[in-house]
Amino acid sequence: IGDTVPPTMNTTPESWQLHQAFSQMAKSGCQYMIMEVSSQGIKMHRVDGITFDYGIFTNISPDHIGPDEHADFEEYLYYKSRILNMCKVGLVNANDSHFKAGVRNASCAIHTFWRRGRVCRMLILPHPTSAMCPVRILWALSLM
Repeated sequence: IGDTVPPTMNTTPESWQLHQAFSQMAKSGCQYMIMEVSSQGIKMHRVDGITFDYGIFTNISPDHIGPDEHADFEEYLYYKSRILNMCKVGLVNANDSHFKAGVRNASCAIHTFWRRGRVCRMLILPHPTSAMCPVRILWALSLM
């Protein structure tokens, strides 16, 4: 927020910390923000009641399975894909092997991105709440 980076213990802070940060951002004149929302943050209800303009689902692999995170891959996929029920527009990697399962219960408009060989697709989308503020979303990959 401005030149300050508030410390957090989790990828997605507790809800009271988020709302405190949102308040500080609004008071400092911030109009837009980007944040990472973890599957654990969704599971622990840290972002309940927040509607995001965009949600991005890049990929999923069985790396967050265990006693301190998710019981199994199905639970992990469920919570990770919940972001697509918390946003107006979902941007989803169509190359991910779990793409279809990830979007199955999405309630937002879905747009895909993908890579075929050395060609990447670029999306140019309107801002979902303001026709006056177009947003360019680029999917950049290192092709070296």
